[in-house]
Amino acid sequence: MRICMLTSSYPKSPGDGTAPFIESIATHVAAQGHEVHVLAPFHPDIRRNPIEDGVHLHFFRYTPLPGLYLWGYASSLSADIRVKPAIYLLAPFVVTAMARALHQLLHDARPEILHAHWVIPNAPVPAFFARHRDIPLVVSLHGSDVYLAERLAPVGAVARVCFKIAGAITACSQDLRGRAVTLGADPAKTRVIPYGVDTQRFTPMQGPPPYPWSDSPVILAIGRLVHKKGFEYLIRAAPLVLAEHSDAHFVLIGDGDLRPALEREANEVGVSEHMHFLGAIPHYDIPRYLAACDIFVVPSVQDESGNVDGLPNTLLEGMATGRAVVATRVAGIPQVIHDGSNGLLIPPSDHVALARAIIRLLAAPHLRTELGLRARHTVQEQYSWADVARQFVDIYEGLAESQRSR
Repeated sequence: MRICMLTSSYPKSPGDGTAPFIESIATHVAAQGHEVHVLAPFHPDIRRNPIEDGVHLHFFRYTPLPGLYLWGYASSLSADIRVKPAIYLLAPFVVTAMARALHQLLHDARPEILHAHWVIPNAPVPAFFARHRDIPLVVSLHGSDVYLAERLAPVGAVARVCFKIAGAITACSQDLRGRAVTLGADPAKTRVIPYGVDTQRFTPMQGPPPYPWSDSPVILAIGRLVHKKGFEYLIRAAPLVLAEHSDAHFVLIGDGDLRPALEREANEVGVSEHMHFLGAIPHYDIPRYLAACDIFVVPSVQDESGNVDGLPNTLLEGMATGRAVVATRVAGIPQVIHDGSNGLLIPPSDHVALARAIIRLLAAPHLRTELGLRARHTVQEQYSWADVARQFVDIYEGLAESQRSR
């Protein structure tokens, strides 16, 4: 089967941490014997071959000015809250360029299925072609797209049109599915397909630890430095943890608009010597950092504008490396973490509860080990990328069969 996936983000080079889950979906669908084409906007940092891991990559240009490549790749929103003004100006050029590129791809590759990741901004163009070319359309929701559709009425109206045209709609969490149904998605064609994790790459044993504090406990968090990740609560929890474990170190991996503010807050609460901002790290190096930490923290929140994670992929990666996880009861996290069984769940936006959970785990090595073992077992049994890909393929085949029967 020939599938064309449309996305606004894709790892710009092997190991890049920009939307690695999109690459994982594409490569694992291709590994099951299907011809996969990915259509994405160009970015000056793109360093990809035309075909990688069985996936055909197509990047369309929408401006001759290098400084205006702001579409996608985590560049369109300020701190994941506000659409940057330049995006509104770029939108007509992006839509036109995407339409031309997809028209050419439909002629050259003749895909049997169109699959749009993020209903906004990537579904409107393929929805047009799906309607006029009678090609089945799948729309996958990842979080920020639903947030924008909820917040901006015109965006919500466009999303509803795309939902109506789509033959199937997927969401990475039950929470996200429910919000999509509220927006107008048909419950009968909407289903949850969570992200997966590569348990061959993310394992408990990754060689020498990358941290210089070999005898000190390490509390790790990973993600873009934006409001919905809740990292400010980890910073506020740090003084309480250090009062009990003065040798503890906190490591934040990732970059984003909030880095200066978070670094200032760490300094203001007096933990800057124990709070380490490592910036962005190649995705292929993440397993080493995860496997060497003592506790992995996912302090996600619903930010002040209503934006929230769907299902943090880093959560599954931390679980796969057998780490003891502390996470918040937000969005799709409780569907994966069962409190006291394969991790600890705390209320969101509660730095005291976060500190108590970390202190509890630091004082109980055996509990950390047990939670980590169960966490890894959970992802091995339920969250493999091969299984995720099979679920998408089942949808593709069902839509193709329905079209043939018509």
